[in-house]
Amino acid sequence: MAAVIANEDRQILSTGYNGPPRGLKHCVERGGCIRERESIASGTRQEYCFGLHAEQNANVQAARERIWLLGGTLYCTYKPCSLCGRMTVNGGIRGVHFMADYPDELTLTILTEGGVNCVKWDGAVSEAPSFAEEVRTDGDV
Repeated sequence: MAAVIANEDRQILSTGYNGPPRGLKHCVERGGCIRERESIASGTRQEYCFGLHAEQNANVQAARERIWLLGGTLYCTYKPCSLCGRMTVNGGIRGVHFMADYPDELTLTILTEGGVNCVKWDGAVSEAPSFAEEVRTDGDV
């Protein structure tokens, strides 16, 4: 899972991955996922996990580096969970593009009421912008 936040000029502002905070062991180093061992369903009891969602890591990384996200767009693998949705609204992000659904029905309500435009990419090649056209890192086309 991954997340990229870009500004209105499509320059990358921050990135995130699904994993533990800095300096903490990954689940693999802990003998496996505690959520799987406890049979906790995806999309529930998120507090019972060492990891952060990719969207959370992207937001925290931007804050750590004092990067302004206001008006940006979040590109992520899955539709954000409701917690990531609340962080997205509060961060002033105005667009979310995702490839797959996540089992959290509250998210779309939070994002919509928060003024965030949500787009699910269906995988059609004709709709897939090239990386150079959609998300630039240097401001050039």
